[in-house]
Amino acid sequence: MMHSVVSMDTEKDTRVVFHVDVDCFYIQAEILRNKSLRGKPVAVTQFNKGGLVAMSYEAKSKGISKGDGVGEHGRAVLTRFQGRPDAAMDRVKQKCPDLLILPMDMSYYREVSRNIYDALCRWHSGEDVCQSSIDDFYLDVTDKVSSFSSSSSSSFSS
Repeated sequence: MMHSVVSMDTEKDTRVVFHVDVDCFYIQAEILRNKSLRGKPVAVTQFNKGGLVAMSYEAKSKGISKGDGVGEHGRAVLTRFQGRPDAAMDRVKQKCPDLLILPMDMSYYREVSRNIYDALCRWHSGEDVCQSSIDDFYLDVTDKVSSFSSSSSSSFSS
């Protein structure tokens, strides 16, 4: 998971918000389900021949990128893929013969996402946790930071 701290400052209020973004979410969820996928080139594909929607770093290192594997129609109508025969699934498999391609499992991904949300709520007492997508969460930690800051400053002053 990647974490970043955002401080929003207004004249009336200063807030501290953590952004939690699960890196390669679909791939991480699949590895959670099947540990043997760790360290292997893995990709998740859409059901509609829309191509690959996520890939592991091992797959990325072989030149596989989001959208690769798109079907013939997609290559014809999507500007990004026009004139890119390398985006066809057979070419993708040539670039990375050991690529494991898994179908999307949205019900499972929603369950994993819910588990992450629940864990964040337990850590943060269920307050001010906001989910913006399947793998993005925001936590207002202003109160935690304020109480930490207050206790730290009092220990420094003694």
